[in-house]
Amino acid sequence: MTLMWKEGELKPIVVQDARDGSVLMLAYANSEAVRRTEETGYVHFWSRSRGALWMKGETSGNKLRLVELREDCDGDSLLARVIVEGQGKVCHTGRRSCFYPDGNEWNGSLLVIPLLLEELFEERSKKADTASYVFRTLSRKDEPLKKVGEEAAEFIISAKDGRTAQAVDEAADLLFHFLLALHYAGMDYVEILERLKERHAERTGGER
Repeated sequence: MTLMWKEGELKPIVVQDARDGSVLMLAYANSEAVRRTEETGYVHFWSRSRGALWMKGETSGNKLRLVELREDCDGDSLLARVIVEGQGKVCHTGRRSCFYPDGNEWNGSLLVIPLLLEELFEERSKKADTASYVFRTLSRKDEPLKKVGEEAAEFIISAKDGRTAQAVDEAADLLFHFLLALHYAGMDYVEILERLKERHAERTGGER
């Protein structure tokens, strides 16, 4: 980083999920914390209450793996784009984000829904509960892949017939099963988004 630091200066770091853009937390860092972040690839902060350097997730396991560290136009604050490891719970309250007005963990972004579904799939796949639709579907050979074809056909028929409300429901079913199929195949939907981003950049002559 090219930041200029005054002796003892702290700068705020806004932490953002690199996958969906939601804001997860805000903390403070000194020059040493930024240096440790860049060296280790995991976000470090400076604790104002303890007067010590600390790495988020060191005890909980919910570490913040750095994707990108940006400074603002004035060089007095930072933005850390991260991938949350562990259980994905950044807030000390056990929630995904520290910003949850009225208990809303979605942080105003509908793009977080696939992440919540991925957490659900992971949790249900580890519990041998035959009452769980997710578990039953994942435990049958190629069943998640077959369901994508079935749901796609139902969406096509509804959309072709002009039944808009039903088509919306079928599209939601299709997206759910597509994400489930990705989980079954050991893939992350972020990989798909990254590929789309690459294609967009290729076709528009640069990253937009």
